[in-house]
Amino acid sequence: MPRPFSNKEFEFSQPDGTLISLRGWGNQHYAVFETLDGYTVVINPVDNFYEYAKLPADKSFLEPTGFRVGVADPATLGIPKHIRISQPAAKEMAKASFNRMTRTTRWQERIQEEKSAKKMMMRSIVRTITLYSGLYRKFLDYMVFIQQVQRVINRL
Repeated sequence: MPRPFSNKEFEFSQPDGTLISLRGWGNQHYAVFETLDGYTVVINPVDNFYEYAKLPADKSFLEPTGFRVGVADPATLGIPKHIRISQPAAKEMAKASFNRMTRTTRWQERIQEEKSAKKMMMRSIVRTITLYSGLYRKFLDYMVFIQQVQRVINRL
């Protein structure tokens, strides 16, 4: 179940250890973060630094400008405040994130495989015990039969 947050302040650290304060809206599937003065930010996937965001013409995603948060002045760079991608693009990103989260991970698959192997082993053991108990019962019946035959022979 998604845990939404709205206008919540967060403190993140840049890869160099610099702390930055951001405000966010969204949930674990899709979120937008801004500086406290309203400039939208994204993580640059190359160096993992938070940078001011820009919006391409199709408004399908936010991309880094190359200017790190707190280092450059976004107002002098002409970066607009409060930019957002289109609603359909946001929904698509949230859906993709949800699908990634609901997909079974490799470690979960290994646990399932291990559980299945244990179940198969237990079933095999139960079958073996059942088989041997059936054979043991037949053996006991045979022994009783032999004793009865010996009694009859001894009476003769």
